[in-house]
This record gives sequence, structure tokens and C-alpha cells, in this order.
Amino acid sequence: MKYSECRDEIVSGDLIIFSHYKWATWKDIQVQTIRIFSSTEYTHVGVAIVFGGRVWLAESVNPTVRLVPLSNVAKEGFYVIPTRHPVTDEEMEFLLSKVGVAHYSKWQAVLAYLNKLKIGVDDLYECAEYAICARKLSGWHLGERAVPAAVVKEALKQGFRMYYIEGL
Repeated sequence: MKYSECRDEIVSGDLIIFSHYKWATWKDIQVQTIRIFSSTEYTHVGVAIVFGGRVWLAESVNPTVRLVPLSNVAKEGFYVIPTRHPVTDEEMEFLLSKVGVAHYSKWQAVLAYLNKLKIGVDDLYECAEYAICARKLSGWHLGERAVPAAVVKEALKQGFRMYYIEGL
């Protein structure tokens, strides 16, 4: 299904998951290296926020946590895990309060892949940690391993479904 066909079905709190297969830039090489060493298809996760007639992605990327229109980053497709846990005011406040303030941490990404990251103890986030901390505030516990593949695995284990959405 194409993004334009399902855009209106995405709700705040849905998990948005990406895979990455390019090798064209230094960033691509870094992401591919992580993907290969961690033996996973999934390289990034964020949380959908719907407001103002748009679908936004709340995500932690280098250098900071940001809010970006999903259509701007969905050109090559993505996965969505629809939520059964509506976003609470507390979660929305958390998601928005970190935008432009909290920073992405490559070191924490390394610790997460080594399963050594203490989730939510500071204002540095890698992508899965940000999603785990946010969704927990609305009652969706996505585990204690802050890597995209572990978040996906935990959601699927809980009976959630994942769907592939074609890019624009």
C-alpha cells in the first residue's frame, strides 16, 4: 500500500520503522555497518504525531530530537505498527518537550546495541530509547533493549501487527 493511500489511517502513537539499504554517503555507510553488525533489517524507529492536518515523525537523529513531516522522510517506504495505546497528554508533552533540546547520542546507540544502555537516565537519546520512553508514558511497554529490532520484536510479541508502506 502506498503512503498516500493509508496516510489518514496513521494515528498519533503509531511506531514508524525504517530499513536502510543505500551505500552512497558516509551516513549510509555508518547505518549499513550498524545494520550488518547487529544482524537486523530495522535501522530506525520514531513515533507518529498527527496534528495540523499532517502526520509528523517524532524521532531522535543526529544531532537532536526533531519533529519532521513523515512525507519528508518516507520517500523510500517504511513500516508502521499501529497502536492500541492512545497518546496521553503526558506522552505528548514528553515527545514535544525534547524536540530541539535533547540530543542524539552515537555513544548511546553503541551501548544500546551492546545491551548496556540505561534507558531514560539522561537527556541523550538514540531513536529506540526515545520511542520506548515516550510510549511507556501511555502504557505501552516496549521492552528494555533500545534498538529498533528489539522494539519491533517486543511489539510483535505483544500481538501488534506491522505493515509495510510504500514510499511516495
